[in-house]
Amino acid sequence: MATVAADRPFLALGYLERLDDPEDHRSKRVWLTERGHAAMSTIRDAVTQVEQEWEQTLGTEDLEQLRVLVRLATIID
Repeated sequence: MATVAADRPFLALGYLERLDDPEDHRSKRVWLTERGHAAMSTIRDAVTQVEQEWEQTLGTEDLEQLRVLVRLATIID
């Protein structure tokens, strides 16, 4: 299971739950819990706020260029 080590802390903190896959009993599915959904909402709000601040500082065009560079960096790395 590739996700076991990566998701263990989030399972322990109650952000995720691992359930049997109803279609394949050999597999498990990982789902967000109610707490996980709340955290995702908070994270999205924070990212939106930061992007708005960056857009005010950099301008729309430069922010878009930054997004492209970040995507490229993740592909190259």
